[in-house]
Amino acid sequence: MMKSDDTCGNQDIHISIHAGGPPIVNPDNTSLPESVDVRYATGINLTINTGDAELTPGVSVPSPRAGDWFVIAYRLKDDVDKIEQKGIGVDCHYQLQPQLLYHQVLDIPVLSELTDNVYSPADELTLLRYHTKFSSSVMSFSFYCSGTLDNKPLAGNCPLNVTVSADRLPLLDDTTESCLSQDRCSLVVSDALKQSWYYLLVQKSILDPIDGFNFTIRVEEEGCDYSRASVSIDIAAEDAGNYYLKGELTWPLMNGWYQEDIAHREGSFRGVATCAPLYTLVTLHTSGARRFVKLVENDTDIYPVERNGPFVVTFDIDPVQDVGGFLAVGVDATSLPNPAVTFCMKKDGPPVEDGVILRCDESDIIESNLTSSGKDHWYFPNIPAGTWYLGLEVKCYNASDQDPFSCGEDPEIVMAITVNDQCIDNCGSNGQCYIKSVAGLQLYYCKCYYGYAGLTCSDDTAAWSRAYFLTRVLLLTLSNAIFLVAAIFAFYRHHFAESVAFVATMIFSTLYHACDSSRVCVMDYDTLQFCDFYASFLSILLVLIAMAKLNPTLRSTAHITGAFFVAFSAKYDRFSLWAVLVPLIAGLIVVAISWGGRMYHRKELYPSKKRWFFFIVPGALLALVGLVFTALETEENYYITHSLWHLFIGASVLFLLPPRPKEEKHHEPERELLDVSTSLRDYLDADTEPYSFMTGE
Repeated sequence: MMKSDDTCGNQDIHISIHAGGPPIVNPDNTSLPESVDVRYATGINLTINTGDAELTPGVSVPSPRAGDWFVIAYRLKDDVDKIEQKGIGVDCHYQLQPQLLYHQVLDIPVLSELTDNVYSPADELTLLRYHTKFSSSVMSFSFYCSGTLDNKPLAGNCPLNVTVSADRLPLLDDTTESCLSQDRCSLVVSDALKQSWYYLLVQKSILDPIDGFNFTIRVEEEGCDYSRASVSIDIAAEDAGNYYLKGELTWPLMNGWYQEDIAHREGSFRGVATCAPLYTLVTLHTSGARRFVKLVENDTDIYPVERNGPFVVTFDIDPVQDVGGFLAVGVDATSLPNPAVTFCMKKDGPPVEDGVILRCDESDIIESNLTSSGKDHWYFPNIPAGTWYLGLEVKCYNASDQDPFSCGEDPEIVMAITVNDQCIDNCGSNGQCYIKSVAGLQLYYCKCYYGYAGLTCSDDTAAWSRAYFLTRVLLLTLSNAIFLVAAIFAFYRHHFAESVAFVATMIFSTLYHACDSSRVCVMDYDTLQFCDFYASFLSILLVLIAMAKLNPTLRSTAHITGAFFVAFSAKYDRFSLWAVLVPLIAGLIVVAISWGGRMYHRKELYPSKKRWFFFIVPGALLALVGLVFTALETEENYYITHSLWHLFIGASVLFLLPPRPKEEKHHEPERELLDVSTSLRDYLDADTEPYSFMTGE
């Protein structure tokens, strides 16, 4: 952690870390719409102080999941909302230099399915792993121990504590299964992830030495072979035991321990692996979004409603294209009587138990009563990359007693799933969506207006009232009318270039502040801001050049030189103090040289005491008061102090602009032509020597 200057104060740096996608941070604890769910983008948060930089603070993530990790570091906005001029005082910057250190466990033994895996551990802890199939639904790890303790065999006693974890190494404080006082024990994973690594941490539960100690692990799986799903077909009655027909897809039965192990579960095993329909979705690319549709049935979004269970869809979130966007899920069940939906999502495995029961953590279940409109939608920002499974169950209710009943013959619903690479709802009517490119990724965020805040600019805790909003807009825009007065005054005094500059300042300042405070923008924000700053800086320079009273040649040269430089500075860094100081100082130098030269030749004060006392000093004081108001600007009073700046700086022009230039002597063309003819005639009549071209005489 580094500071740009030792005089900069210590600051709290907030860091958020998340696997699979950028974390969503909410430092102000703003509210979110009910349709926005950030549960899949909540990261690990910590705070460090720049005063502890020498201690090299860090965060430890035990047993991290494999894949991409994202880190966001930020500072909270200062409590003081003062608007400071860039370049005044110390400009403090804070830099974070992250370092990644990790420890990797190598050569972890791999378990084989349906075989006895025998191990004779030399240490107290043994780490093993197993890779599941695409079809995995339920998985069992069975243990058997052998050896002698105190010269007695370990009959009926297996001194092991077993911990299992998916996609990461298990921790000692994870849920542990004890095999003590059991000859054989089993650890059952009823909602196994698909095509994932499971890690087992096997620990001896007693410290006494055991002679010839070893343990045997047998892994068995049961599930549905979704990879062989196909359109349903007619099969003979004698083959019915090998297939289960559900909806429009079929799955071959996988034989294994599943039949005996879950016989005690609700709806005992009937010899057929009952599984919810699974639809694999593919993507269609549209403008700003990727739409997920079914692989069959002409890419339709219509899904048949299961009578006694959920259906499952699976889709992939791309680690590059979809990072920084949001997942949108919309359900339309208007064709069903009094429908209600329950769904949840799970990464790498269907959120179902025993094949047909929707199973999720209680905090992950989303329920919606669709009886009012029959439609609903949800947004999931920054969802991690990977393969996701969405299980959805639909029920129809009797309006009188709220009891579920049949949804009708062949009921169907429409479900639209998209990944959008933009802001949720385009930030609504109270914000604007912006894009930021970081490390090759495109991240989207909302800039909120009118006092609204939050991820989608929907938090109205500090929203402006209509009267306050109108006051801000009208003050910032109508205060520019002073520049119209200055333009008319300059035109009256024959300062035409200055008059054009004042008109441009009025127009661009009005349009810029209308866009900034009310989002009524006639063109893009950056262009309006540039024009406002450029016209303002140029007007200051032109007033000073007019006060210097240069001859026409020098004046036009100063105008064009100043115009080029002001354009460059306003484009390069319009917020810099030097962007306004350079034209101001250059103009004052020109005035000082011009006035100093006149005083030197006239040997008297220039301009006159009267002009100094009644015009120059009052005009300079008005400009100085305007600068004082800019120094007092805060986010809260900006619309007042900046409007006063408009009025005072515009009024100062009425005092500082010099009088109309003295009129040049008028020439009469006819009289001049007559004088030339008379002179020529007199010359020809004169008794003189012929003109010699050689001598020039």
